[in-house]
Amino acid sequence: MWALRAYPTLESYEKRDLPEWQDSPLPERAVPMCPLDPRPDPRQ
Repeated sequence: MWALRAYPTLESYEKRDLPEWQDSPLPERAVPMCPLDPRPDPRQ
């Protein structure tokens, strides 16, 4: 399974490993994740 991370700004990407950014509740520091499953959807 793959996971796609969407960084809202270049700054958030560059600072992604800093402790104060990793667990920050601020929305501009949030990193939404979307799991991607490469297997075909069995419902189709």
